[in-house]
This record gives sequence, C-alpha cells and structure tokens, in this order.
Amino acid sequence: MNLRKLVKQNGKRCLYNNWGKAVAIVLLMLAVSLLFTIVELIIGLVFGTPQMVDVQNDGYWLNNLPNTSLLSIALTAIIAIGSFLITAPLKLGVTRWYYELTEGESPEILSIFNCFSSRQYFRALSLQIHILGRMLLWALLYFALPAAVLGASIWALDYGPYYMNLDMCYVIGSMGLLFAVLLAIFFGLFYAAAMQKYFLARYYVTNENLGVWEALKKSRHASKGKRGEILLFKLSFLPWFLSCVLVIPSLYVHPYYETGAMLYARVLMEQHYRSTQLVPVEKEEDMDSTQVFDVPLKEE
Repeated sequence: MNLRKLVKQNGKRCLYNNWGKAVAIVLLMLAVSLLFTIVELIIGLVFGTPQMVDVQNDGYWLNNLPNTSLLSIALTAIIAIGSFLITAPLKLGVTRWYYELTEGESPEILSIFNCFSSRQYFRALSLQIHILGRMLLWALLYFALPAAVLGASIWALDYGPYYMNLDMCYVIGSMGLLFAVLLAIFFGLFYAAAMQKYFLARYYVTNENLGVWEALKKSRHASKGKRGEILLFKLSFLPWFLSCVLVIPSLYVHPYYETGAMLYARVLMEQHYRSTQLVPVEKEEDMDSTQVFDVPLKEE
C-alpha cells in the first residue's frame, strides 16, 4: 500500500477517540489569532490609525489600500511580534500533543501550554526564527532571476518608448512578463521541494528533545533524497486546504493533516535512524592476519 495512503488511514485511527480534543485545539489556536487581530483593530480605532485607508474617498472598500503611516506600521509590527511570541510556543506544544496522540495516549488539551513553563519556549522561538530566516534567504536566491526579468519587463513597458519603438517595447515587455511568470513557477517548484529539508526540524525538537541546530542538521540529513516525496505528501492535502476557505472544514482538515504529518515524520525519522545504525560485519577472511588475540594459556 502507498505510504501516504497508509499514513492517512492510521492518522484517522489515532483521532478516532480524540476528535473532540483536536477540534478544541483548532478553535483555541483560531481564538488566539483572532484575539491579536481584534486588539490591533481596537488600538487602531482608539488612536485613529485604521489598517485600511479609502484613498479615493469613494466609499468602495475593495479599492482601499493598507495604511502606510508610521504609527500604523509600528502598531502592526508590535502586534505581529506579540503574536509570534505566543503562537510559536503554542505550535510546538500542539506538535507535542500530536506526538503523544500517535503514541497511543490521550493527552489533555492544556498540555499544549507546557512550552511556556520550560526552556522549550525559547527553543520554539529560536526554531521558528531560524527556519523563517533560512527560507527567506533561499527565496532571495531562487527568485533572483525571475525578479530581474520582471523588473526589466516593467522598465521596458514604462521607459522603453523613450529609447525604441512603442510596439517593440510592448512586445518585449509582454513577453518578458510571461517569461518572468514561467520562471517564477519553475523555480518555485524547486524552491518548494528544497525547503522540505526543514520539514522534520520541529519533530526532532519535539520527539527527541534536540536543540535547534542539531534538529535542523538531522532534518536536512533525514530528508535528503526524499524532499520531493515530502512535498507530494503535503500537496495531497491541497484540496482539503482549499476547502478551509469555508472555515468550518478546517475543524476537520487541521487535525487530519497534523496527525498524518506526525506519522509521516516518524516514519522518515525511523528510516534515517536505521540507516545510520547499520554497521558492516567484517568477514574472517578480510581480517588482518597480523591482528593479535589474547588467548588464555592452559595450566599444565
């Protein structure tokens, strides 16, 4: 049977008697996110710094633009930092909850807050910062060429007519935009696959209580040669994720994915562990003839 299909089936079995707790965790995480959004809206109303501004004063909200005032940007940054300080440890706590669930246990919902009372709190923050930072740096590398082509195409459309024929500028600019989009899709696929090198990091931190650097290192090694498979595993949930636009399906989709991802990660981690524990057995004929053995002498 296909591994992805087997993992999904076993994930549903793990959730069989724990759907209520899993749904409660989804609602709790959603409530935390909404809380920060509401706080930002209230502060914005108090200080008169709305998130969106009706630039054309036509009362039509679809053409509103984000508020770029210094106070609005500072408020958004403070709320984002506050949200990060709370949600990053919570996410690691949720991962730990699903780990215990796949162990056959039925952990309490409040156990997801355990990261706030231990050194795991700073480890969770560090892990998120390292992964986001590395992904951003790799994105700059992968999408540098599409961005350059896009910039050149826009320049040709805006300023090209000053230097060449208008029709020629339109053709070059249009073809350039199309080429930039194709390049972005092409490099985007490779980027998405390459970033799966960090897929196992949070599971190593949770399952084996490793430090951030060691978890990232093990994640890279354990996912080597399997990053495309990991990406396909995530893409197999794409129709489910799209259904989350309706909000209600997310109560089913998130527990389903988290349990499946945990089981899949445990399979990959076990495979990596076994591959690093194999030691070749040396045959007798291959042994060094000069090797000396201590043999006890018999008493006469």
